[in-house]
Amino acid sequence: MAIKTNLTSLEPARERLKRTIKLISGGYYAKDKIKDGQLTVYPWDTSVDSWMMEQFQHNSRPTILWEVAAKLCNLNGLPVEELTVGDAYTVLLVARAVRTKNVLAYTSKCPSCGEAASEQISVPDGLEKVGEKPPGYPGYDEITLPESKDVVRLRPLFVKDSVGIAERSQEQRAAIPDNLASVLCCITSVGGGTPDSYSELATWYAALDPADVSFIEKEQNRLTPRLSQSILHECGICKTRFSHTLRFDQEFFRPSV
Repeated sequence: MAIKTNLTSLEPARERLKRTIKLISGGYYAKDKIKDGQLTVYPWDTSVDSWMMEQFQHNSRPTILWEVAAKLCNLNGLPVEELTVGDAYTVLLVARAVRTKNVLAYTSKCPSCGEAASEQISVPDGLEKVGEKPPGYPGYDEITLPESKDVVRLRPLFVKDSVGIAERSQEQRAAIPDNLASVLCCITSVGGGTPDSYSELATWYAALDPADVSFIEKEQNRLTPRLSQSILHECGICKTRFSHTLRFDQEFFRPSV
């Protein structure tokens, strides 16, 4: 070999830097494919950046991030659409953070005095785990609404749900906006009865007291298995405590090349 290198191994970085992580959902929905709730995640490298840039230029679509997630982990034959959205984002974050030694850098800004500070946090270990599911999780959580007392079963949002919502027609979106569709598709039963359609659910939802609507949204957020986007801080100048929200969207993962 003509080159001289300080590398101690010529094992491909994709293999050398891969990580095995425990999914916050526990992989309850695919126990035969996701053994013990664990997935192997590969580093986000320049080949992924190049592929994304090509897609943005010629065939940009709202499902690109999910296609990237499929490239960055070993799903053992499980279609990426079968992942929960929270698990897919976990894969993306862990893979992306490899290039910065598993550390995410960001800038926080105090809402009181405006003081900006450079911050960093370990990914995924430094991010709060929200809605972590125990062994034996049945696939839904049951809540009781404070006003109507209706008993509602909520399930996590899946990638296939997100794709279906994004690919709806303009007429369907006009009838049920995307944010409402994201809530409704996670409601599996009301009072023990299974809804016949989104339209039926939408009619019921529209009749709810605002307190019940707010409760469903808060509980869905609390029970969705994912890494939290919120990080608590205390301003070094005025000592105000505040929460900084990270943006884990398509722009966050867009290649910089």
